[in-house]
Amino acid sequence: MEGFDENEPEAADATPSLAIEPVYENVYEFVDGFVRPMFRRNPKQYLWAENWFDYPEVLDRFEAMWRAWEWDRLPDQAGMTAMAAFWKDTFDPLMDVITSQDGPFWRLSAEKYKSSHADVPEMFPAQRPTASNGG
Repeated sequence: MEGFDENEPEAADATPSLAIEPVYENVYEFVDGFVRPMFRRNPKQYLWAENWFDYPEVLDRFEAMWRAWEWDRLPDQAGMTAMAAFWKDTFDPLMDVITSQDGPFWRLSAEKYKSSHADVPEMFPAQRPTASNGG
């Protein structure tokens, strides 16, 4: 067949690995630098834990969100509409699960939030992990 070279590597082998330089060094920086500033909701409706990293499900979901964001922010690799898809398919659904009344933080006292001031907070509070809990 014309143009076919038996010694040419398979297409999958010829694809270079796409290494990107992340904006955030780790998931903790991503949550502090992107998630918390962007997700400002009514604390009477959405649950949050300052020690979110102690919840394996939450840590794993934020890790997945961080990796998706790092890829989707680059239009040359992910396409021009990738960030719209990120919000619709990744951020909103994951945050709905993470902060829902029956989500990972369900054991937190809803009274803490129901009795709080009605204004939406500027940012949910957070602690930084220590070396003993994975930081």
